[in-house]
Amino acid sequence: MKKFYEEAANLQYFKYLVSIPSLPSLAPNFLQASDLDTYQSPQAYLHGDNVSESDTPPDGRSIDESLVDVSEPQIVHQEEAHTAATDPRDMLIDTLRRDVDDARFNNERLMNEARSRIEQYENRLVQMKLENDHYKQSVDELKEELERVRAANAHSERQAVDEARLQDVERKAQSSEQNFQKMKSAYASLRQEHIEALTKLSNAQKDLATSEAERMNKEEEVRNLERKVIDAEQEKSLIEEKARGAACNVDDLQGQLAQRQVDIEILKKTIEELKGSSEKELKELKEKNEQLQVRIDETRREKQVVEERALTAANSADDFSSQLSAKLAEISALHGEIERMKESSARLSEEFNAKTADLETRLAESQKEKTAVEEKAKSAANSAEQLDAQLAAKLSEMAILNEAYETEKQKSAKQLDELKAHAAAELRISQQRLFESCCCGVEQNLQRASDELHSANSISYPLQLALPAIRTQIDVIDKLGTIMRDEPSAELVHELTVLGHELADVIMCSAAAAYTVSIQHFEPVQEQCRVVAREALRAAKTLKDVKFSDARNEVFPTLKKSIQELETLCVNLPTSSGDLDAEKVGLLLEDEMKRMDEAIKKAVQVIEDLQKKSRATDSGIRLEVNEKILDSCNALMSAIIVLVSKSRAMQEEIVAAGRGTASPKEFYKRNHQWTEGLISAAKAVGVAATVLVQSADGAITGKGKLEHLIVASQEIGASTAQLFVSSRVKADRGSQKLAELLTASRAVNSCTASVVATVKSGQQKLSDNETLDFSRLSLHEAKKEEMESQVRMLELEAELTKERARFAQLRKQHYHLASLVANENGSASSREGSPR
Repeated sequence: MKKFYEEAANLQYFKYLVSIPSLPSLAPNFLQASDLDTYQSPQAYLHGDNVSESDTPPDGRSIDESLVDVSEPQIVHQEEAHTAATDPRDMLIDTLRRDVDDARFNNERLMNEARSRIEQYENRLVQMKLENDHYKQSVDELKEELERVRAANAHSERQAVDEARLQDVERKAQSSEQNFQKMKSAYASLRQEHIEALTKLSNAQKDLATSEAERMNKEEEVRNLERKVIDAEQEKSLIEEKARGAACNVDDLQGQLAQRQVDIEILKKTIEELKGSSEKELKELKEKNEQLQVRIDETRREKQVVEERALTAANSADDFSSQLSAKLAEISALHGEIERMKESSARLSEEFNAKTADLETRLAESQKEKTAVEEKAKSAANSAEQLDAQLAAKLSEMAILNEAYETEKQKSAKQLDELKAHAAAELRISQQRLFESCCCGVEQNLQRASDELHSANSISYPLQLALPAIRTQIDVIDKLGTIMRDEPSAELVHELTVLGHELADVIMCSAAAAYTVSIQHFEPVQEQCRVVAREALRAAKTLKDVKFSDARNEVFPTLKKSIQELETLCVNLPTSSGDLDAEKVGLLLEDEMKRMDEAIKKAVQVIEDLQKKSRATDSGIRLEVNEKILDSCNALMSAIIVLVSKSRAMQEEIVAAGRGTASPKEFYKRNHQWTEGLISAAKAVGVAATVLVQSADGAITGKGKLEHLIVASQEIGASTAQLFVSSRVKADRGSQKLAELLTASRAVNSCTASVVATVKSGQQKLSDNETLDFSRLSLHEAKKEEMESQVRMLELEAELTKERARFAQLRKQHYHLASLVANENGSASSREGSPR
């Protein structure tokens, strides 16, 4: 205990709160009266408002005044030391003292726990603030990145002509899925961090509830202590009753003592009377004895006279003999009476001595009993007074402790309320900032989609994929109307983020699908897409301004109406499915999938042959570059094979789940638009695989350019993305095969990026290998070469501009011709099907 006390006293936490005295080197022995009289109890002082850390402890006089006076005569302490083991009142006092010490220790422990809880809550709040700052920093970084992207786009747009935008939009269209996935993953991570923050807050609230329960338990313990104090008061009353009983016993003993004193006085009087009567009898006996002695002397004298007379009167001998005999008999009788008187006097003297000794013994016992009774009465009175003083001290100490505990409890409750209010305010601020960041991100996505609507005619997108996406946005808006309250929530942030990203894609995809289906119907759909974008921006701005009532009652219904009008326009677009027979669409899908597999296998075989050919003909840097490019192409084709396999498994699961008792052909017939999308995607993958092989062959043999390989790899990545999107349209969101398909799609994207990076790295290595040596040129020749190089650069830039314009016109003409061919095929099929 001493070691623990010394270690605890040196803790900085306790030094800051309380001044703890040191223990004496030798422990006092309280069984000795000398140690008890000279012992000075050390006291601890709290660092409160009136006591500072620099205050000195009180002097000896104040310590003596603060101690309870327990000094008594040495005899009383010795008697208490002998009777301490058997006196129950001392045990009761020790029990009360231990209870009070336990209550004080529990109170201090509760205060320390409350302080530690408060420190933990403060640390958690600081951690939440740091996390909030981290979130804000992440949002700011995303904003800066977006600004940089915008600045780069603006710069590129200022440098390039209008036709150059078509190529940029095409690249954006090819990488839109990747960007969406990245943004979605970034949002998922941000949402996960927000959920973790909410979880931490709920844990903090649980901890607050736990501390509140502990506080209730502590209040219950205080009530138990109060009950113990009440029991102690009852014990005190019992002790007082016992003390009063002891006082009554003292009174009885004093009465008995007085009665004994009266008896002693009576005995003394009796002894005096007996002494007087004995002296009187002795005096009478002495007088009788003297009379007898006188009579004996007279008899002796008479005997002498008689003897003299006998000697003188012999004649009268007979008379004298008879008289002498009578006298002798009388003398012997007197001698016997004297002996009897002596025996009676000795017997009376013995009886008197015995009675006197008995009375003296009884008197001594009475004196001892009187002394013992007086001592007991005095001890009982002192014990009662001491108990009263100790009980009063304990009660006052308990009152002080209760008052301190109530004060500390109120202070802790106030601090807990402040912490709760502060945490709630911080949470509201964090939610508001997160909601504002979400609204800003939605506005940026919608603004980007609105700005890029002019380039929607350069993207090909199937209409059967755009219609379900539009219907999904209508459902999301309905859900937003049900969950929207007067303040932002985590569910509202999630749904709003999903709506912002998906609605931006829907705007672009709807316009692209309209242009893909019919150029004549493109303008109304594009204009309605602009209306949807404006209404969506208005809704995001209304939510950002925290006008939830206006958004719920006016803005979102208007947005929903505009999206429904867009859906109506898209539904009324002319379909391009007339070129395929719905009865044979299942067989066409199987044939196209087989042709795609054959094209992929052939591409893999050609790449392997190219690799062998390069190893045989090339060497050095060229061989190294070709090896890396072909390895990356092999990895891309392997990833495409896995994606095709997962896509086929996904299609089988969709068919098995949706056909019911019908055959797969019936399912394909009912869902012919979805099947046509799969056929289109399979065709695109097969053609892209062939183009990739041709580009790789040209890059390896030197007949083509490495840029062709980059474009071909991006094209096959876009084709596989179309296959992935077409396969997952009807998939269940919780399907394991859908997750595997998503993993395979990400692998294809990664391999595509690897091919592009490898080709660019190879170009850099080859250009670095072709070092330019201008050391032989003179000043005039160097100037001439510089001017010729500048002229060549200007010519190439002009050719690049012309080629970009030519590329844009070719693509526009390609889409136009494809639309015309589709319409012609549809009309021809309808004419062929009419006789039947």
